[in-house]
Amino acid sequence: MNRLLIGIFAAGLGAATVAGVHVVRPGWTEKFGQSVSESVPTGVADTTPERESTELDSNRHDLQRRMEQKRRIADDVLAGRMAFRSAAVAFRTLNDNSKYVLPVLHVHNRDASVDELHCRNLISYVVDRVPSALKRACVLAALEAELQQLRLEGGGRVRLPEAE
Repeated sequence: MNRLLIGIFAAGLGAATVAGVHVVRPGWTEKFGQSVSESVPTGVADTTPERESTELDSNRHDLQRRMEQKRRIADDVLAGRMAFRSAAVAFRTLNDNSKYVLPVLHVHNRDASVDELHCRNLISYVVDRVPSALKRACVLAALEAELQQLRLEGGGRVRLPEAE
């Protein structure tokens, strides 16, 4: 019985090894008339490390660009060069370019409207730009008052105007 189990195990191990060599597609397969491109099934996405790296770099650059734009908008709000409402609309435009932002913001603000999520994202960026804890509390209170005004104007829900 043990010999039978060992034989089955060895046969399975041998088959797995052969299958593993085929999946790895070593260079010698081309010598026997099978190119690597012919061994990849059709309809399978290109998941080469180079392509994944390129996609990650592109996503990282897009994220860095959006974050830098958000920091500039937050600085403009702090300096009084941009109104809260306009800044929130700009954040909405930036957030619409990423499928990940709203689900993350929604985790901590389950009852918030989509427009309120953009406002809360703006508030967090602005507050993070304030160096002093005392000033941060004052800025937060002022921004929350602006958000409350938007909520009152929207009949209980925050509704941002369309982008200009």
